Amino acid sequence: MDCHIENLMFPQELAASTVRLDDVSCWNVLGDEVRHLARGAGQAWSLFEIRTNGPMGPPPHRHAWEELFIVLEGRLELFDGEQWVSAGPGTVVRMPGNLLHTYRAGAAGTRFLALITPGGAETFFRELAEGVATMPPDPEVVMAVCARHGVQIVGAGGA
Repeated sequence: MDCHIENLMFPQELAASTVRLDDVSCWNVLGDEVRHLARGAGQAWSLFEIRTNGPMGPPPHRHAWEELFIVLEGRLELFDGEQWVSAGPGTVVRMPGNLLHTYRAGAAGTRFLALITPGGAETFFRELAEGVATMPPDPEVVMAVCARHGVQIVGAGGA
């Protein structure tokens, strides 16, 4: 089963939908557990739950979509291209599209929601999970997937 449940994605008509986190399988995306929970009508947005498996995160990168990080458990350190911000439970951090950014978890088990607009990032996460089955990841595979989805890695082998 994919990391989202198609029939629970919010339909275009005004009807309520429900999804339980325990009912959604997850992708292993570069060591983190990523669950695609929902998508808005016309792919206006996508919502993910992410649980980290260690004090790490993605390399500095940029992409066209905007992200809201909503910390639920643990601590997330976010870099906005100029400074690091420490975010604990109950903190919301917005990263505008095309802004150089990254994050790192304070420890394994940090859990947060990522609301991404416009939607569609699930295809990127799914392709990354399917293409990178082992850690450490093959940098050429990661860069190729990123390039196909408009994600620019900056530094450490990126641009």
